Amino acid sequence: MLARETLTRDQAMDIIVWGCVLILVLVAAWVGLLLLRRRIYYRRQAREVSAWTLDGVRELRDRGMIDDAEYARMRAAIREAMMAGRAREEAASDAAPPPQPEVADDEPAGPQGDQPADDV
Repeated sequence: MLARETLTRDQAMDIIVWGCVLILVLVAAWVGLLLLRRRIYYRRQAREVSAWTLDGVRELRDRGMIDDAEYARMRAAIREAMMAGRAREEAASDAAPPPQPEVADDEPAGPQGDQPADDV
């Protein structure tokens, strides 16, 4: 017959401690893998977005992924988008007047700011 062994309190605590350590290691590994996957995903996504710049389109043409006609169309579209963006920014800056500082009725206006005016 097999002898039945009972655990002492110290052995039970060792099992609990090492079990908790194992769980913490597994959770840390899982979080590390999630962060690694996220970093890889965002790098891949950033590479895909960078194709829609003039340098990216030129690189696509140099690799042979697009021909010269497609390159010219894409280049023109990117330039038009850039010009439209600049026009919107200029229109927004021209339409909005510069902000004026608020001055209370009882405060003197001028370069002194919060300092009282001198009566000379």
